Amino acid sequence: MYILLNDHVNDGWLDCTATGARLDTIKAKQKAYWEQIATAMRDFDEHLMLGSANEPNATDLPSSTLLENYHQIFINAVRSTGGKNAFRTLVIQAPSTSIDLADYFTAVPGMPVDKVPNKLIMEVHWYTPSNFCLLTSDASWGPEWCYWGANYHSTDDITRNATANTEEAYVDSSLGYVKRRFINNNIPFLIGEFDAARHNATLTGHPQDSVLSLNSRSHFFRYLTQAARANGIPAFLWDAYYDLIDRKNNVVYDQQALDSLKAGAGL
Repeated sequence: MYILLNDHVNDGWLDCTATGARLDTIKAKQKAYWEQIATAMRDFDEHLMLGSANEPNATDLPSSTLLENYHQIFINAVRSTGGKNAFRTLVIQAPSTSIDLADYFTAVPGMPVDKVPNKLIMEVHWYTPSNFCLLTSDASWGPEWCYWGANYHSTDDITRNATANTEEAYVDSSLGYVKRRFINNNIPFLIGEFDAARHNATLTGHPQDSVLSLNSRSHFFRYLTQAARANGIPAFLWDAYYDLIDRKNNVVYDQQALDSLKAGAGL
């Protein structure tokens, strides 16, 4: 098993829009934190990876340039602590951890520099479409979608079907682009988080639609995992809410989801 230790819930202090004295403070904190964390972890072997951030708030060229600076501080700090950190795999996050913004790290500002070759991985997260993956009720910006996949649309609840441009073809085109743009140019890539909400509450009293929604969720897991694997991209389910495994009781909570993930992974 591999572990990715990152700066996860940081209350927004790693601000990619900071300026002046506040920016200087953030840079100093990034350096100090990672020197301390890396020192504590430097004797663990290659199964431990370290990650610079989580979902940094970079959305444009200036903020992405600042994010690249933060990543460079992280890399330098970790490497300086020695031990197995001298050759450990390090993970840097794309702007907003978004595939759509990752290109900032292939052009300007470009990738940060690591003195150790072939030990940097770029990370993105996948919660697309957010109407299906995140919403469990309608939002001001859009409706909750309960069904994803060309063969999993409801015929009597059509306003809750995902749109075609967010389904299988979007997965294929996005991950295919990652392979051509990054992996084929020796920039490893991973999907550090993905998940899709259950829509049980919205579909209470509609058992057939509830089953269809769960089946479409299972299809989403299988399709994304399989497409990622086909393009050389490891993908990690974000199981923070015991949706898949009940860790307190050490039992599988959602066998259907687990089976779909295993099928997508070729297991």
